[in-house]
Amino acid sequence: MNLFLFISLLCIRACSGVPAAPLFLRRSEASQMLLHRSRRANSFIEELRLGNLERECVEEKCSYEEAKEIFPGPEQLEEFWKKYTEADHCQPGTCANGATCVSQGNAYICICPPKFQGRHCDKEALPQMFYDCLYENGGCGHFCTETEDSVHQCHCATGYKLAPDNRSCVSQVPFPCGKPVVVQVGPRIVRGQVCPKGQCPWQALLMYDDAYQCGGVILNSEWILTGAHCVWQLDESQIQVTV
Repeated sequence: MNLFLFISLLCIRACSGVPAAPLFLRRSEASQMLLHRSRRANSFIEELRLGNLERECVEEKCSYEEAKEIFPGPEQLEEFWKKYTEADHCQPGTCANGATCVSQGNAYICICPPKFQGRHCDKEALPQMFYDCLYENGGCGHFCTETEDSVHQCHCATGYKLAPDNRSCVSQVPFPCGKPVVVQVGPRIVRGQVCPKGQCPWQALLMYDDAYQCGGVILNSEWILTGAHCVWQLDESQIQVTV
């Protein structure tokens, strides 16, 4: 039956009087068609292929759904999408003096080279590099204070002044608070032993009803640390502190 239909079609084509077109192209014509054929990335076959990172998200801007086809695991997908969509805050000139800029989500940090500090590494550092007050107290002898631009400054307790190195503290009084001295200026009784004045720094004497109660340690100008049993159920208005 199939053979009969094929022969019938040949007879109709031959008897119609229309010149028959060649069934096959010549080699040169076929090569030209293959050379000039352009590939389309959005063809039907493209939709059937698995996602490709370079094709989908590097050559073009991809959507979350397209990225989902590339990364089957949810953790890998979220990590990639966070880095892919976050803005790069490290523009040229963000950090000064050759510092390295590191983008961190919606912010950035500058990793300063030696001899520089500050948020943008635009300020000279102390002779020995200390990044902030949390690290070895910023290199300060007494107190360390951080400013808004991440530059820290050293301060001294009462009776001291800041040394030329801007870190150490130099005493300005004969008996500076916190510094032991060996000078016999009348006895003090501490746990039954004689303690010359200035020899026991940061110490305080707690008196109650004009009688010795306990010893204490000076924390600052407002706080004295002592044992709980020393002040238990006592009238605080009757407690006196002597330093």
